[in-house]
Amino acid sequence: MKTPRANVEARRVVIIDDDGTASAYRLGDHQLTRGLTAVLDHYKEQRVPDAERHAVAWRILCIPNLVKEPAGANWIHETETKLELHDAVIDTLATFPMTYGEEFSLEEFFRDVQLTATRKAA
Repeated sequence: MKTPRANVEARRVVIIDDDGTASAYRLGDHQLTRGLTAVLDHYKEQRVPDAERHAVAWRILCIPNLVKEPAGANWIHETETKLELHDAVIDTLATFPMTYGEEFSLEEFFRDVQLTATRKAA
C-alpha cells in the first residue's frame, strides 16, 4: 500500500561533505522513503526546525539496520507484508543517544530496549 506521497522519485537529497563538495541523490520509491518523506513534510508544515527534522530522519533511517540485527528478534517481527516494532523499540529509538554520524551500538540499543520494556511493564 502506498502512502499519499506523490513523486517521491522526483525528490532529491543533497549532501555536503566536510570539504564543501556536494552530492545529489534521488530518492527511490519504496515504503521507507514514502514514510520518511511523509513525516518530514508533516514536520516542515508544522515549522519544526531543520535540526529536529533531520534528527527524526536519521532515526527513521536506522530502522532497516535494526531489522537485520539478530539481537532485535524478540522486539522486531517482519513478514512479507508488514513490519512490527515493539513500543519499547520506538521509545528507545526516539531517545537513544547517537554520535555525530548518527551511529550507535546495536548491542547497547537493544539492552536499552529491554530496560524500557521492563520499565513500561512495571
